[in-house]
Amino acid sequence: MGTFSDMSISTEVSTLERRASELAAVRERIKNIRVELKELSIKARRLRSSVRNNTQRRDGNSSSHRCLEKLQAESKKTASNQCTRWSDAELSFVLKNTGKMTRLDIAKALGRTLKSVKSKMYLLRQDPTVRAK
Repeated sequence: MGTFSDMSISTEVSTLERRASELAAVRERIKNIRVELKELSIKARRLRSSVRNNTQRRDGNSSSHRCLEKLQAESKKTASNQCTRWSDAELSFVLKNTGKMTRLDIAKALGRTLKSVKSKMYLLRQDPTVRAK
């Protein structure tokens, strides 16, 4: 009988040792999670600061942002001045060559952008007086 109780004691000791090692592993995981949380907290703080700084720039508090706005306004002014009206010859060229040439070829032939040719073709399709011809 003495051996049986020794056996049960040794199994309980091994069980306790196994549980202790599992507990140590859990404690190590918790420690790693705390480190990750601390790193994420630092990243979140930096991100909030970055967003705050970008918001201030967008609100016009930054001189470089104001310079950029001025440059953009200037480019819009010059772009609107460069836009030329469509002549009757250009419109008839577009109407005659629609379906025969690609839009890109029409744009190159007229010296216009593909976007402007597409836009004009769309407007011509919508115009009932052009459809009647």
